Amino acid sequence: MSVVRERKRVGIVGGGAAGVTTAFHLAGNPDIEISLIDQTGTFGPGIPYATPDPEHRLNVAADRMGAVASDPGDFLDWLQESGRTVDGNDFVARGMFGEYLVDLLRRAEARAAESGQAIERVTAEATSVDLGHRGVDLTVEDPDGRRVLAFDHVVIATGPLPAGDPVEIPTDLRENGTYVRNAWEMGPESRSAGEGDTLIIGCGLTMIDSAISIAGGAEPGRVIAVSRTGMIPVSHRADYVTVDPPTLSPDGPVDLSTAVGLFTETVDRARAMGGDWRDAMDAMRPVTPEIWRRMPLADKRWFLRHLQRVWESHRFRMAPEVAARFAELERSGLIEVRAGQIAGIAPTGSGARVTIAGNGGARTIDACRIINCTGASGDVTSSAPPLIRGLIDSGLACPDPLRLGLDVSRDGRAIDRQGLESDRISLIGSIRRGAEWESIGITEIRAQAATIAERLTRTASFAPG
Repeated sequence: MSVVRERKRVGIVGGGAAGVTTAFHLAGNPDIEISLIDQTGTFGPGIPYATPDPEHRLNVAADRMGAVASDPGDFLDWLQESGRTVDGNDFVARGMFGEYLVDLLRRAEARAAESGQAIERVTAEATSVDLGHRGVDLTVEDPDGRRVLAFDHVVIATGPLPAGDPVEIPTDLRENGTYVRNAWEMGPESRSAGEGDTLIIGCGLTMIDSAISIAGGAEPGRVIAVSRTGMIPVSHRADYVTVDPPTLSPDGPVDLSTAVGLFTETVDRARAMGGDWRDAMDAMRPVTPEIWRRMPLADKRWFLRHLQRVWESHRFRMAPEVAARFAELERSGLIEVRAGQIAGIAPTGSGARVTIAGNGGARTIDACRIINCTGASGDVTSSAPPLIRGLIDSGLACPDPLRLGLDVSRDGRAIDRQGLESDRISLIGSIRRGAEWESIGITEIRAQAATIAERLTRTASFAPG
């Protein structure tokens, strides 16, 4: 009896950082066929790393940004081999990382070709997933219509789910372009200043980039950024020290008090090495997913209610150069950050009149543009795109208990409505945020990609013929 190799067909939905990193870790295995499916067809950088603005920088040092699990310095090596004079501590332009991801996919395709494997690029929107008799049917839509692609396994790598509107927006402002629902959708041409102030809702890293582009552009305009707390990301130091992660108990719950104690102990170790809390926070990243999984649900909810914004402003930090530029524009009066809430928005002839309520009372401004920079969705059940919505409705996947994303096993398997781990659907990246909390950086994505790739490689099928 002969043995016939049946190639495992793997569809990866999402052609950005998570999808390309997964493809790279699967590349070179002749028993696996790969299809990389992306709605935009810009395989590699995705939206966050496609920016051409040199002032938009990574918020992680170059020597920690490699997308290869076995070689975290791969990005720095690539930069230096490309002729760029870069130090490992540098926070380089984000567009460079986009170029790196394009090259990473090229390298994956070259490895695949050497082994007789193929990586197919499919430009289409994936709209639904159904289980067939032997595999997964993925429905996609492109300008030519709708079709069904058959796979043995599908990896969902679609990136952050966009948040809905932070406040009620009049229809007129949507239709005339005054309101920008997603800052990532703004091209360079739409970042120029208009006649009047630009209002940005949200004060995270996306606001920082948008505000610098508008207030610091060739035709600078004034920016007012508003969030409930008014807290903006803090700055990185110019260098860092590497601290070992804290040691967790082998099993059992980890309550919030214990987690804070582990962090405090790590801060003490960082300071003894010449570092500070920043190095301790980075050292927590490898163990945060396990801490979060083992934390009581009540503690997680308390953290989200009381500490999330403090954590975010310290975890997602600005590159020192970006922090200095932002502070310069603040001092010049071109950027103003306020704590408050939007109390009302009304269309005017040239934009919108916006009322901002804060501790000092209400203030009204005339805005030529309103940009939503509130970040990722806080409820997957209310903002899921058709693909994710269909997975939930069919029971093939289910929201995590906090509804921040989808529930997932430690090795990346989607968990269905009955609580069973899927053999057909894997999840990577920000869709795992509710289950693991720390799940959006390249550090976590490369580890998740390697784990998923190892599992799919191990289970590649061989059938007698």
